[in-house]
Amino acid sequence: MITINEFRMTDVVTPEIKKKPTARKRQQGSFIRGPVPCEWLRRCWPLPKRAMALGLFLWHISGMEKKRTALKVRPKRVKKEFGLSPKSVYRALHDLEKAELITCERKRGRCARVHIVTVEREGERECL
Repeated sequence: MITINEFRMTDVVTPEIKKKPTARKRQQGSFIRGPVPCEWLRRCWPLPKRAMALGLFLWHISGMEKKRTALKVRPKRVKKEFGLSPKSVYRALHDLEKAELITCERKRGRCARVHIVTVEREGERECL
């Protein structure tokens, strides 16, 4: 007759169970999703400070919306996140447009719609 005690493991060491890797934690707070082309940043760098701030905000929006065209620029949102006044936002849009980093569609009474321009590399410089 077979008893259940014959199947008990008394002296045998049980193998360690490996834990599955935990899922990555979500990024907290705001961030700029890349890649942001270095040549785009190089062309933006000599522009006034407000243009660089707005440029980073545009890349932030494009990363969140996962597109580079028809981005709505709401001056109140830019003011809340980056501290730029609405007039500074409009001047920065003009500066970026003049530097050929963006194209902008403006309609009376509506937010500006911005398209980020893909900038070609000048020469063989690399971004570090």
